[in-house]
Amino acid sequence: MQSLTQTVGADQHALFQAVLASIQRRYERFAQKSLRDVAALDEDFLAVEPEVARLCGEHGAQMAALLADERAFNTLLGQFVTATLDFTYRSNQFLQFDRLETAYLVSLYRDYLNGMRAVLAVNRAPGELQRELSGLIRKHFDDLKRNLERIARRGENPFLYQTVVCEDYSPELQLRILGLRVEDLLPPVLDLGCGRRGGLTAYLRRQGVPAVGVDRIVEDADYLRVGNWLEVDLQPQSWGTILSHMAFSHHFAFHHQYAHGEAERYARRYMAILGALKPGGRFCYAPGLPLMEDLLPGERYAVKRMETGLAGWYACQVERMG
Repeated sequence: MQSLTQTVGADQHALFQAVLASIQRRYERFAQKSLRDVAALDEDFLAVEPEVARLCGEHGAQMAALLADERAFNTLLGQFVTATLDFTYRSNQFLQFDRLETAYLVSLYRDYLNGMRAVLAVNRAPGELQRELSGLIRKHFDDLKRNLERIARRGENPFLYQTVVCEDYSPELQLRILGLRVEDLLPPVLDLGCGRRGGLTAYLRRQGVPAVGVDRIVEDADYLRVGNWLEVDLQPQSWGTILSHMAFSHHFAFHHQYAHGEAERYARRYMAILGALKPGGRFCYAPGLPLMEDLLPGERYAVKRMETGLAGWYACQVERMG
């Protein structure tokens, strides 16, 4: 398969990299914004940034040609969608874009990029170009706002516009809360909800422990997998230790309390996780789930609870008996 450089040429490839970097910097600048800001059409989102205006003004025809290249178009499309999902989950971790919702988001960004291509394909005076870009960006954010309103009308998430923080914790803190020592982990290890960088997974691997991390969005690493803990393939008796700190059980607890939640689906998944343990293996998670732990047969599972110091919250280890 030809590389992108071979497809579009070295000069256009350099421009393409500049466009990718511009997109990344834009999302970094807005990292502290929220879904509420999107719904309010915050003016910061709608502004045509000087960097974007310069690229479009100086290289409009070349950028239009790039967007006519299928590989370049799809790469930019993927960059936008991944960054938007990351922004969404950072703002509200309880939102979940399934395949259909993600496909709809893809369609919005496909329209946006096709609109950008149409604007750039015509040689325009600076003032006209600024107006066209401004109108295109506003239309795109109108589309994003209407999409959020559609999700809100479904009533699937009462905290849609509230910030529900998704945080990365240090590996040492996670292990301490879960009551674990590296030398006691039965391999291989699966970290469900490992975070974008998979910090705990990387830490364990540096200690010589075979470990794999799974999350909705992850960085490019051979030990990290893109996936949803409700959908990832869990083969019976395939894992020695399964970890999930402030991830699977946190979301399970949310769905158990929420009237429109998927508590039954999470309960089935909980049992599938236990079934994926080797004899002597452990599912270690925080917060604890008394609604499930109290129902486990004692002859098959040993339950150990560790206090965290937070009222009503504890960590749990469920060991599958040999």
